[in-house]
Amino acid sequence: MGKPDKDLTQDFHMDRVNLDISTSDEIKRQIHHMSFGIDALDGLGMMAAHAIEDDIGVTGEQIASLLKCVEYSLLTTQRKIIAAIDENDGNTH
Repeated sequence: MGKPDKDLTQDFHMDRVNLDISTSDEIKRQIHHMSFGIDALDGLGMMAAHAIEDDIGVTGEQIASLLKCVEYSLLTTQRKIIAAIDENDGNTH
């Protein structure tokens, strides 16, 4: 798994949804943050593979802790996107 060829925010067309500018900006920012989490997962997978291959001594507990950090980051990003959409919906109705 490598980096995407283009920024994930390029596929998110704001003209398809009814969002105010600040909500649109927040969602784009959070989608960008999610790409960091996905890159971290990719790097973690490579690190684990090399650790096993080369017998570096990385423990399962260390890998699990790193996965929890990435999971927390992605869940926080998801919550921020939902909160931005909910706030937008409250302002438009």
